[in-house]
Amino acid sequence: MKKEKNSSNLQFFSNYCKFYSMLMFNYDHKLNAVRSKIRFFR
Repeated sequence: MKKEKNSSNLQFFSNYCKFYSMLMFNYDHKLNAVRSKIRFFR
């Protein structure tokens, strides 16, 4: 029972890490796009 709970927590954590890294990647992408636009307008 305890092992199952741990494994589910681990699964959740790995999914959360994937989601978070995807989010940060998208954020960096958008930030770079905004920076390039600002550079373009200057």
